[in-house]
Amino acid sequence: MNTTIEIPSKLEKGDELYLVFNLTRGKPRTILRAKTVGVDVVLESPTQEFSLPSNVLRLRFTRIPRSKKLTVETAIEAVEIVKTIHHDRSKKKFLVHTMAEEDGRPRLVAEHPDRTEFLREEILDPLAFDQEVALALEDLHAFRSYFWELDRQSHPDLIPLQIPSMIERETRIGAINRAMDLLRQRLIERGQRRKKGQPLSPLAPLLRPDDVPYWVTLSDLQLTIIRKHFALDSPEGLQRFERAYEMFANGELGLYLPKSGAWACEPSSGYYFLFAEFALLAADPSAPLAPALGPERRTWERLCNVLVRTQEVFCRVYAPAKDAKRDFAAYTATNYWNQRKPLGSTDKEALRQRFANATLDTLKKTAADNVIQYLPGVLV
Repeated sequence: MNTTIEIPSKLEKGDELYLVFNLTRGKPRTILRAKTVGVDVVLESPTQEFSLPSNVLRLRFTRIPRSKKLTVETAIEAVEIVKTIHHDRSKKKFLVHTMAEEDGRPRLVAEHPDRTEFLREEILDPLAFDQEVALALEDLHAFRSYFWELDRQSHPDLIPLQIPSMIERETRIGAINRAMDLLRQRLIERGQRRKKGQPLSPLAPLLRPDDVPYWVTLSDLQLTIIRKHFALDSPEGLQRFERAYEMFANGELGLYLPKSGAWACEPSSGYYFLFAEFALLAADPSAPLAPALGPERRTWERLCNVLVRTQEVFCRVYAPAKDAKRDFAAYTATNYWNQRKPLGSTDKEALRQRFANATLDTLKKTAADNVIQYLPGVLV
């Protein structure tokens, strides 16, 4: 049996069309194929697509169709299409059309012609939705736990709570303070050199031999905490690490503490840039630190990408007023709550794609460009 509809919106190569069926009229699982003139249509059945309920099919178009007629062929009985959801990838939005009576005949009518939000509940069954929410909450807790532990183990005010020995905690605080001073200097010089069109390496000040043990200690400290929360040796673990920093820079992990009236698990200043600055130094094969780090240099190289690219996320979300000096202190949590304009998933995915093949040299240049654009106040 065949059911034919007129495709309600223009489809381009790579677009997807979700067909929503009447559950009481026909069985979508008996569909054999969907076809139209001049196009290859890839039909994905509910059994292949975890997030789709039994009354929804997704069609992916590998070429632009020459006809607006779409025929759905079933093995047993005709099906009734009650709604279509067109995923327009080029415009990054979804177009929803609902079947309605118009001029005495059924026709797909635009429900929200300019809609940019995807109605997940319309194509997502309750079980899949529940499982996705549970996973998101699990990640939210895990990511917050990571950043809180990183703060506890590296913030000078919190270190005494973790290390009872005065000698040990003073040693760590001293190492962190020395590292931050050097990272600030390197960041400023990176921006100044880029602004003047000068080579970005080697950056001064160079590490002194007696600095190397401190840097190795700080590298070990950070990687130990990271590995406790993320399986860095697996692609999935690295992806979760990257997602954690995307959410952190985007203000999505902020945790309000009602008793103290404070916020935790979110960036508090432009020192967010120093995450990437440390990684760039640790990943540099020509830096004096490289021999002492051994294979961990490669680990830092893998982490550089997300730490550099999320600088842009952080600076857009925590942007100070236009007339601000734009130095480290200009970026505060207050800016986020004044604006409340975090990046959406589409923008974050576009940023990932932009940096998908970035080399270490490219990341160094991007980090320098970010200093010029977002921290001009530190260059004067």
